[in-house]
Amino acid sequence: MYKIFRSAYRVLDRRVLSHLPISTQTALKDMVLRIARILYPSRILATSAAQLVLPQGNADSSWSWRPPELPEWVKNEMDTLASIDPDLHPQSAFMRDAKFYSAPWTFDAPGLAYAQLWNMLDGQRFDCVIMVPWLKTGGADLGALHVANALADVFGARVLMIATDDTSSPWSSRLARKVKFVEAGAVLRNLAQEHRIDVIVRLLLQLAPSVMHVMNSLLAWEAIARNGLALRQFMQIYVSLYCDDMTEQGLPIGYARTYLPRCYQYLSMAITDNTRSGEMWARTLGVPASLFYVLPFPGPAFKPSSQHEPSKALLWAGRLDRQKRPDLLAEIAKAMPDFRFDCYGAPVIDASDQSRLDLVPNLVMYGAYERFSDLIKPDHLAFVYTTAWDGMPNVLLEAAAAGLPIIAPNIGGISDFLAIEDLLPASAGSTDYVAAIQTLFRNPENRESRIDRQRAALITKRTPADFIANLS
Repeated sequence: MYKIFRSAYRVLDRRVLSHLPISTQTALKDMVLRIARILYPSRILATSAAQLVLPQGNADSSWSWRPPELPEWVKNEMDTLASIDPDLHPQSAFMRDAKFYSAPWTFDAPGLAYAQLWNMLDGQRFDCVIMVPWLKTGGADLGALHVANALADVFGARVLMIATDDTSSPWSSRLARKVKFVEAGAVLRNLAQEHRIDVIVRLLLQLAPSVMHVMNSLLAWEAIARNGLALRQFMQIYVSLYCDDMTEQGLPIGYARTYLPRCYQYLSMAITDNTRSGEMWARTLGVPASLFYVLPFPGPAFKPSSQHEPSKALLWAGRLDRQKRPDLLAEIAKAMPDFRFDCYGAPVIDASDQSRLDLVPNLVMYGAYERFSDLIKPDHLAFVYTTAWDGMPNVLLEAAAAGLPIIAPNIGGISDFLAIEDLLPASAGSTDYVAAIQTLFRNPENRESRIDRQRAALITKRTPADFIANLS
């Protein structure tokens, strides 16, 4: 859109504006510049309309604004400083390659955005402000719901949840009535990133809650990185982190890798849903192990189907993204043509190629789903879970609550919930999954004992009461 705006301006300038008197040109171009700064604040280098006005009588359409030269006094200062650092000499190669930078200005737009957000709060005060990117289908989003609803309904805290990304939040309807939800992304969408941070930091400082809790919001992490010292003077800063993501080259990336090394000193606590991630980050990033606190999320109540008649049918549900190994699912189904695989899910992060799954005739694709409980069929033998990396996936709690034995690898925090003897190796391939499925099919007693162990794990580690006790 910026290129279209720029092209339209140049045509207008060449055909109309440049032929007007200087005073008229300046007035009109000042108006255009104001609009451009609001729409594209980080792209506008001109600092005044005068820089856009051609010298009188110059109709050269190839003319364009050039950044100003360094003032003589700056050059003199740099010449003196060159005795300490030769790169600072005004004629050095370093300075010749330096680019002119004009700070993005949006005039009153940040203030107007702040005022709009402040007015949405109706003068309310809050004990806890939870920062999320959105509330959609996902384990992290469910965790945010658990925390917000428990704080409001059980502990009586005044909770504000702010969604910082400009997208829909369909799961906001699941928040407790006492939780105030504000979609800030739409208000901030036209601001430069630096000004978005300005608005959020100012809002937090003005609200001064007892706790600010960041749950996967990039904007909130950026606010901590830039203004964490100021924020922690007025509030405790909590963050939730679950696991690293991985690049296609197998390199770990994510909020922990990017922000913990430079932000941990501002944090009161880093909450995770499993024991493995915090230990690994403390070991590899050099942050204190004492920073991390494990908060296991609760599972649903154990309600197995009374009409279960397991046969050669299996359930798989999750994101069809690289992390969840849909390629491995295809290999498993291909190796077991006499079994039916019911597959639920859709790509969320990656533009996943589903053609490989579509080519497997016994793999039935159903698309995205809302509630896991709606997926269960009486003939499902087990829930098959594939993953390349993980924290503690919530879908395993739902499968266990439904009375389905789980076949999963020992990756991330999965062993916090499932018994080691019931897990496949982290490097498990299709042959390992096939063997585990055949064992459950041929040995009903083995299947029932696994269901019993999962039930015991639910009622001893993952009840709402356990969650409340750990949250307090």
